[in-house]
Amino acid sequence: MAEMAEGDVKSFMVPMDKLMATMPMTSTGKPDADFLLMMIPHHQSAVEMAKVELEIGNDEKTKEMAQSMIDAQEAEIEDMRAMLKDMGIDTTSE
Repeated sequence: MAEMAEGDVKSFMVPMDKLMATMPMTSTGKPDADFLLMMIPHHQSAVEMAKVELEIGNDEKTKEMAQSMIDAQEAEIEDMRAMLKDMGIDTTSE
């Protein structure tokens, strides 16, 4: 998708493409684990998009929002990894 985008949109689409490539395609057999495993790359994509905003954005309020998103999403990713560990799901290969 990024290759079809133009201008700054292309910079934001690269993390989205990466997200799609890392999304799990097989089930663990545990719906809660599957949800978390799919949410981690979703959140990571948001972090990467927010980092692009910090690099190329001009509006300070938007950049502040991007930093808040990074902080919140990274904390949630760690929480999800801990939950998966408690379920016996290894996430070290991510």
